[in-house]
Amino acid sequence: IYWAAIIRETFSKLYKDNINGAGYRVFFFLCSEANIDTNIASVSQKRIAEVLGMNKSTVSKAIHLLLDDQYLARTSSGFMINPNLIYAGKGYENEREALREDFSDNLTKIGINQKFELDEETGQLEEPFR
Repeated sequence: IYWAAIIRETFSKLYKDNINGAGYRVFFFLCSEANIDTNIASVSQKRIAEVLGMNKSTVSKAIHLLLDDQYLARTSSGFMINPNLIYAGKGYENEREALREDFSDNLTKIGINQKFELDEETGQLEEPFR
């Protein structure tokens, strides 16, 4: 049995950010579809719209909000869930660190600076020290 962990501070981030109901639905759908080893959901926006019974443009707007607020990063194979917020799988510390580096690398490839990262000791989302 695999599990998903939601970092506690994620809940605060969710209600403070400008994410609407469609954004929540899309985000949690992508979380449910994410590969447990990579945190990547390889699913098209068209498929998301079909499964959730939503308009494709609503899904597109939700994804743009989630990308802007760094809940997601676009990858060549789909959307990576920010592992500073949520991760799935076995959850060993070195795996979590590698996922976080992958997420940061995906942002860097498109010229975006990472907004925050998780401090494992304090459990707080902090500005990156890079």
